[in-house]
Amino acid sequence: MSRSSFILAVTLLVVAGSLAFMISFDRDHDEIVSAASKHTSASENRASTASRQESRRAQSSRNGATSLTLPKSTTSHLNADQRARVDAILSLTRRDSRKQLDQLSRQYKLSKEQRREVFPLIVAHHDQAHPAMTVGGQPLPSIAPGTTLNDSLSSVFDSTQLDELVEAAADHDAWWEDVVGQLEVDLDTAIDNGEMVLADEDSPHPGVAVSDEPASGDGEASGHSGGNLFDLLGQ
Repeated sequence: MSRSSFILAVTLLVVAGSLAFMISFDRDHDEIVSAASKHTSASENRASTASRQESRRAQSSRNGATSLTLPKSTTSHLNADQRARVDAILSLTRRDSRKQLDQLSRQYKLSKEQRREVFPLIVAHHDQAHPAMTVGGQPLPSIAPGTTLNDSLSSVFDSTQLDELVEAAADHDAWWEDVVGQLEVDLDTAIDNGEMVLADEDSPHPGVAVSDEPASGDGEASGHSGGNLFDLLGQ
């Protein structure tokens, strides 16, 4: 073999080896990239699934903490119409209580634990509260006669929240005093102007005479659900 042929053969071998190496490297690189991509996608899917599960658990926890129910044993003797009325009252009570809970949460920045403690107190002070009601499967807390919601909240609030609660109550009382005072002024003015006339003492309606004119109003029906749970449940 001539020298030039030998050099050419060696050159071809080097080129062939380089090409084989490059092809093998590209294939390995593609496999690594593909594996990494699959791993990243799997990780993202697991993270997304975990996030959805956590969101569902959080939502379930919130709903559980503000769930309001009646044991089936308390409604088993009712007919379909009575059960529908009970469900309507229960739904209204739940909606009112959750709305008030959200208002208190915004006003006093309640923690999650405080929300869980406050909601049963709100329900217990609702005008449709019934001893058979349960919140999160637990009976309502007992409320001593004459106790207000603010009195009950004082056992849950911290010192800063209590100060804000007392201040808000004072502002509310002052507002009502202004309203009542203005109503008294308006009444006195109406009597002085002859728009209203004091009734005789022998009148069946002592105080201010009742006008014969029809009362003004929008004519809309009351939003009250009708009846109460004590009447419907027979307790």
